[in-house]
Parts: sequence; structure tokens; C-alpha cells
Amino acid sequence: MYGLMRARHCGQGVEQGERHRLHYCGTCKTMGRLYGQRSRLLLNHDAVFLAELLTLLSAESSPWNADKAYLSYNCLSLPGSEDRMPRALQLAAAANILLTEFKVTDRIKDGGLVRWRLVQRFFSGGFRRATATLRRLDFPIDELRRLQDRQDEREASPNSPRRNPAASLRRLASPTAAATAMFFAHGARAVGRPEAPDVAPAMRRLGYDFGRLVYLLDAFEDYEEDWRRGEFNALRAAFGWATESLTAEQRRQAVEGLLELRRRIVNRISTLPIPESYARLFSDRLDYNLSRKTGRSLTVLNFEAQSCRTRGLTPSTRWKNAVSFAKRMMSQEGRVCSKGSWLKTYLAFVSALAVVFLVPSAASKLKTWQDCWGLGFNLMFLSALPDAVLAVVTSITDPAMNDRRKRSAIERACDCVDSCRDNCRDCCGDCCVDCCGECCGEGCGCGCEACCHGCGCHCH
Repeated sequence: MYGLMRARHCGQGVEQGERHRLHYCGTCKTMGRLYGQRSRLLLNHDAVFLAELLTLLSAESSPWNADKAYLSYNCLSLPGSEDRMPRALQLAAAANILLTEFKVTDRIKDGGLVRWRLVQRFFSGGFRRATATLRRLDFPIDELRRLQDRQDEREASPNSPRRNPAASLRRLASPTAAATAMFFAHGARAVGRPEAPDVAPAMRRLGYDFGRLVYLLDAFEDYEEDWRRGEFNALRAAFGWATESLTAEQRRQAVEGLLELRRRIVNRISTLPIPESYARLFSDRLDYNLSRKTGRSLTVLNFEAQSCRTRGLTPSTRWKNAVSFAKRMMSQEGRVCSKGSWLKTYLAFVSALAVVFLVPSAASKLKTWQDCWGLGFNLMFLSALPDAVLAVVTSITDPAMNDRRKRSAIERACDCVDSCRDNCRDCCGDCCVDCCGECCGEGCGCGCEACCHGCGCHCH
């Protein structure tokens, strides 16, 4: 699942990137240990965001030291007993499973498709175990189930759109929002510090707005698909829209509502007792993903300066950097005198050389040569590996690659000026056509930078 809070790795520092990896892998491994390996297929970036928030609010100073499996890059290395798992990860993992169960159940009630029934059966064991886990943590499961029933009732009999579309939309989203708020508030109470008793209410308000945003964004993204399948759609029910796809005016109304919720969430995050750098990181992450989903450029984006500079490295530079890194790993291992240490030394060199040559950005994350071997069993690394290999091969076999790499974003946009202008005209009218036709949304300042996202010109 994509999720609203998927991390943009190019926009965070090394420490923040490592912290996110620990929570992403930690939530995934906790799900695998508690609810079975198949449950890891359900991992959602929004649950990882909850885990990150709860850890920042937690009284546990070093939760990762309880079980070394969390520090390992190896996806097959799972934590041991439940009492050694950080409470934040347990709550996030259970929330991930239960909220997925609600979504699957809702899909079955909407259309009754066979595939959703198969999904429900496939993950039924994990759903039951997650319910049991939350009961042990004193989570109000019965209240959560009542909210699910209330969601079904409201979708079955939505208010007339003539009364007040905005109020109708709030009414429809309220049960899902309240369910999300329960996880945020209960999590804050379960992990919170005694000196911060007022965190739970603040987290409840944040969770409520976040749940509303997720619910309405789902209706926004599934509008056409719901029409084709004859399924319920909150936007269509609240506003009384009868079109197969969103018109420009309808899209504008929907996006404005989403952006208002985004503003509220950013304000909620800023009031939490967490470091300002992380509050800004979470807000930027939300803006980035919301802009991708809505096609609306959010000018408040202020990602930190670190970027993916490694994408433009030539093979020779990659090789030099990889050799230098591998030598450091080799010397680090060579300082340990033990039986077979010479073999470990060469293994350290080979593994570090291979990993850093293929994926240079990994160099800042790896501390030991065992981490390099662990990446061989890391799903995030393996999924990125084909693109990395292709980039290296292409740069070697294509002599014009370096010249093309030097072309600026504006020069690339010139290849598709006509399509950009047409797309911009559809989005904003004639007011921005000349501007976006020149720079294709690369910060022209006209307010329509997002228009080119849908033109297929790959300018972004």
C-alpha cells in the first residue's frame, strides 16, 4: 500500500533516514512475528508513521536494543518474544492489521467481489491475532467494532446533498476518523511519558483529522472505479455528483477540502512534544504525497537540502567510492584477530564493494560488513536493485548518457511543450499557458506548477 506518509528518502538526512528504516522494518518484522509472515504483505506507510510518532513520544530511550533483530537489514531476522518488542511497534502493527481488516470488510460489503473474500480468508488468522493483541493492551475493541457498524449505516443512508454537502461529507467520514483517532490516542497513553499527560488528547485530534483525510482521499482516488462498479463513493453521495469522472470544478472542490484537512494536520503535528525537525519532516512528507495524489503542487514543500546525488554518478566514480568504502570495512574487520579473520576480511571487502557500487546511497547507512550481507535479504534493497543495475549498464553502454544527464529540467521540458500547454490550459485556463509552456512546472511561480503532472511528458 502506498499510504499518505510514504517517506521521500531524498528529502531526509542520514539520521532521519535510518530512523525511518528502523520503524519501517521494525513494524514489518513485528507483524511477521506476531501475525504470521503473510501479514507483512499488508504493511502500510501510514502505520509506520504512527510507529514513528509513538516512538518520539515514548518513555523508552533505546527501544531497538531490546532485540538485535530490529537492527539487522536482514528481512528474515525476526524479533523473539513479545515482551522484548517496543510497545510503539506492537501498537502500530496491530493498527495496521485491524484497519486493513475494516477496509477489506468494507470492500466486501460494497461489491462482494470474490477476490476480497479470498483476501479476508487468507489473512483471517492475522486479523484474529491482532484483535487478541489489542485486547491484551486494553484497547477498546468493542467500541472499534461499533464504529465499523456505524460506518456501514451511514454509507447505506447518507444525508441529502441539498442540505449541506460539507456536513454530509463530515458525517460520512466521522466513524473512520474516530477509529483512527482511537489508535493514535490509545497509543500515546500506552507509550507516553508521565510528564506529558496531555499528549493523548492532542494525538486523538491528529488521528481524527488524519482519518478523515485518508477516507476522503480514498473517495477521491476511487471516484471513477466506484462509478464503473456501482459502488458507494462518499464524494458522489455528499455532493450529489452524477458524472462518471470528476469535472475540473468538482476536482477543485474535492482538492480544496483535502488541502484544508492537510492544513489542520500540519498544525496538529506542530503542537506535539516532538523535535521540530521531525514535525517539519512529517509535514513535508504529507505535502509531497498529497501533491502526487491530487496533482496540486504544494508550495510549502521545504525538504532538506540532501538529495539523491548518487543517481548521476558515473561508473568510474561509483567504483572509486565503492573501493574506498570497501577498504574501510576491510580494515575495520582486520583489526579483530580471531580464527578465520582473514576470510572475514575479504568477505567484508567483496560485500561492501558490490553493494556500494550498485547502490551508492547505501554507504551512509552501513556500519559493518554484516550489514552488507544483510541487504541481500532486505526486500527494499532487492526491489531497488534492478533499477540500480540498469542505470549502471546503461551509463556504460550509452556514450551519450552523460551528455543527456547534463540537460536541465527546463531543456527536457522543451521536448513536450505542446502537451504541457494543452494540459495546463485544461487545468488552469489560458492564464498560465505561456509560463508553464516554457518551464513545464519547474517553479515558474504562476501557481499552476502541478498541471504538467498528468501530461505524460516526464518533466518531473
